[in-house]
Amino acid sequence: MKRIGAVLGILALAGTLGATETRVWTLAQGGAGFLLDDEVVIRFYPGQMFRFGNFVTLESPIVPGGSLTGVYRSASAFYTGEGFGIGAYLGEVVTLNAGLASINVYPVNAVLGVNAGGAKIGLNFKVGHASAGDVSGTVIGFRPGITMDLGNESGLDMAVFFNYNNASDGTNSSSSTSFGLDGRFYGPMVMPVQAHFYRSGGSTSMDLRAGAGNTLNLENGNVLAIGFIGFNNLNGKQFYLGSVLGGEFNVWRGLIVRGSIRYDLVEYNSVGGNDAFSFGLAGPFTLGAGYDFGFARVDLALSTDLITNGPFFLTGNSGSAMVTMLSILGKF
Repeated sequence: MKRIGAVLGILALAGTLGATETRVWTLAQGGAGFLLDDEVVIRFYPGQMFRFGNFVTLESPIVPGGSLTGVYRSASAFYTGEGFGIGAYLGEVVTLNAGLASINVYPVNAVLGVNAGGAKIGLNFKVGHASAGDVSGTVIGFRPGITMDLGNESGLDMAVFFNYNNASDGTNSSSSTSFGLDGRFYGPMVMPVQAHFYRSGGSTSMDLRAGAGNTLNLENGNVLAIGFIGFNNLNGKQFYLGSVLGGEFNVWRGLIVRGSIRYDLVEYNSVGGNDAFSFGLAGPFTLGAGYDFGFARVDLALSTDLITNGPFFLTGNSGSAMVTMLSILGKF
């Protein structure tokens, strides 16, 4: 074991990614806002591209019965110079519905950045269109962001975003928009904040999140502990407060093991006018592994059925794959 780090959270409302990178999922169950050392944060804060240099990634969920050589969910490539940076995400899938028809759109995300010393400015612009017969779909989005160096290894990330989706089958059409703010302070504490708004079919929903954590780097490995509070205001129907504890350990010559567990302190839901409270419930847990070759790293998310449903898993009847996510990160 070569490194240990700890992230301690007290009140953190961490968001989960719709398409999270494998390390972020197995270590922090999607709480990318708490991690300062993973490239996936560029999806939220494009100005952060200058922290990570030049890299490429391939990311894929592996569904039951799937193959390691199957279709990847997304790929990315980034190059950063002294004063500028450029990158792209490919392979993201957006499924749009119009009437009874649906269509998959694969937008291209182009990312541009300028390094102005104490401030790093980035822009992620997304556009995609697809058609099949009478069905068509369009996706447009942009996310400008700024990362400011505050000194003493601290800084501030801020980004706003706007997304527009439209689908039509020749007779019916539907559209949705989303916009919001992502921000975080990092230094002695890491404190992410999110305010997201969604409008579709004449209805509006809101998602508010905020939190706090800290990363400590010790000598012999990585241990991550995150506490987070979640408030999801879907017409005032849900409130969530919970925590995640995760760990990452370098066990032997580049071999890495990871895991995390969530503990739900309290959850409130109102369905059909009925209020329901839950207290002190253990949430999902994750298992992961990786191997660091120096110039590249391979990360795997392992099925927890091996622990929770062993006999069925071993005989192939559990309906899950041994490896559920795969990511490859290459440096150049």
